[in-house]
Amino acid sequence: MRSNTKAREAILNLLQSNTNRQFTVEDIANEVILNGIRIPTATIYRTLVFFEEQKLINKFVVPGENRACYQGIPKGRDCSKHYHLKCNTCGKLIHLDCEIMATFTTHMENEHGFAIDLERTLLYGICVDCKILGAGK
Repeated sequence: MRSNTKAREAILNLLQSNTNRQFTVEDIANEVILNGIRIPTATIYRTLVFFEEQKLINKFVVPGENRACYQGIPKGRDCSKHYHLKCNTCGKLIHLDCEIMATFTTHMENEHGFAIDLERTLLYGICVDCKILGAGK
């Protein structure tokens, strides 16, 4: 049980220290092994399910692929209340707290009868840093 706790701590620390990134299971395995911790893939999957149930992380399914990415939720934030932006170039994940988007969400529900699942909503584009560097062209 002690090693399971160590594995959980390593995974949670990785995800919560990098809340602006998304990680695949393979990414997680590679990152923690750099810190000298080898975690079996099955343990990583079980740990991620547990963390998702505890609302410590978000799971995003990669469009067009049969895999998921995981993102730590910053402490004190509720990801079910805002949109997420993902840069196609660098992979950065941005938590978008924006009144205009809140108005859009309310409009969609009131006028179109559609409740948007903000916890799982991801808008793709190019972040300002990549635009400045010209990487998004």
